[in-house]
Order: sequence, then structure tokens, then C-alpha cells
Amino acid sequence: MRHVTMLAACTIAGLTVAASTSLPATAVTSPAAATSTAITTAATNAELLTAAKKRVLFGHQSVGANIIEGMGTLYRARGVTSPVYRSWSNSLPSTGRYFADAYVGSNGDPLSKIRAFVALMRGGAGTRVNVAAVKLCFVDVTAGTNVSSLFASYKVSMTNLHTRYPRVALIYITVPLTTYSPADNAKRQQFNALMRTNYASTGRLFDLAALESTKPTGARVTGIYNGARYYAMYSGYSSDGGHLNAAGERRLAEAFMRVIARAVP
Repeated sequence: MRHVTMLAACTIAGLTVAASTSLPATAVTSPAAATSTAITTAATNAELLTAAKKRVLFGHQSVGANIIEGMGTLYRARGVTSPVYRSWSNSLPSTGRYFADAYVGSNGDPLSKIRAFVALMRGGAGTRVNVAAVKLCFVDVTAGTNVSSLFASYKVSMTNLHTRYPRVALIYITVPLTTYSPADNAKRQQFNALMRTNYASTGRLFDLAALESTKPTGARVTGIYNGARYYAMYSGYSSDGGHLNAAGERRLAEAFMRVIARAVP
């Protein structure tokens, strides 16, 4: 039987953490749970300017495009000088500033995305940028995913890149969630838990999943599936249950820029 947990909350470093008692249900909105990594969405104008001055490579697919759209909205609303947006090319320099994105791999094939990102880094980006990240999508981690195997491949690739390009600040991004499918979100929670355990201490974890599942009030959309806690995307941030609407775009863009601004190798 699936059930959800109503959580009594306290606040630490901008996100809510909590203790729990169980109630029967599927997935509901509850105050935030203790397993999330504390990340605030609020970026100062100084942080936005700092992020805009860096040379960034961002490998992604459609949710990443949503975030980039949110970046434009955010910078215009703040009246702050925005990043120089580019599509990745080896003609981009190793000086100056830019935010270069690249569509990597194929949806539903997370290893293809990791391989494509590694190829971009080894093909020239690793000696040009000072910040780099690859984001998997919600379709890449589903109920049938072998989480341990996928994470092992991800970790080996990121470790090798860090060793080869020690001056590049690698940002690690949790897998996005959906408003539906507890079975899929349960596997995403397993993967994201490994991400938090391994990378939270670096200061370069962009906990996209925690942000997607946490309402503006601090409440968290959460449930229990097969005895394990999972989190789901808050519908107020989504256009279709998986991709971001305008509110979600701006929320994630602001948090991403804050992580980029603070990222050091």
C-alpha cells in the first residue's frame, strides 16, 4: 500500500526540514522532508553578475532549454547585465565570458548524454570554460532504470573530467521530477539521493529536484512508494507535468545562477 507522510517542519538554510508521521494516501503536498539538500533559490544581483561573467558549458535537452528561457526572464526583470548566450562551438574562446549550451545525447538514453558531454569537454571545452554541467532529464530515469549502474557511470565520468580539467568547476545536477508516476519518481529519488550523498559537500550541487518539489511556501510534494519516500514535481511549476512553466523556469534559473556564481573547482 502506498501512503504519504505529513511532516512537522523547521527551517535550516533556506529550506525546510522535518520529522514525520504517516497517513494513508498517494502523493500530497507536505512540509519539506529531511532528505533534501538545503538550497535557496534567491540570488543577489551581485551573484547574477558574477555568474554572467563566467564561461559556462551546459549540456542538456528540453528542461535545460526551459531553464535558459528562465535566465532571460530573470535577468531582464532584475535589470542586470545578462550572460552572453552562445551555442557551443570549438571556435569559442578561452577568455571573456559566455553561457554556451549544447543539446547532448538522446532522451531516454542517459549514457548517451554523459558520453556526449565528455566528448565536448575532451574536444575543446575542457580547456576553454571555467564552469561545466550536464543535466539528465526525467525521461532518463524511470521505473526500469538500474540506478546503481547509471550513477556509477556518471560518477566515473565526472571524476575523470575533474582529474583531467582541475580548473573547471563541474556542477552536479539532480534529475528532474514529474507530477505523475510514483514508480518513476521513486527511482529518480534513488538516483538523486546518491547525487546528494556524493556531491552536496562540494558546494556545486544544483538540487533541481528539491526545487521542483518544494512549493513557494516551503511545503514539499512527497509520498511513499514500496516503502520508500519519493518526491514529485509541484504542479504550479509545470506546463505539462514534466516541463517547466514560466514560474518554474524563473525559479530554477535563479537557483542555477546562484550555484554557478559560487562554483569553484
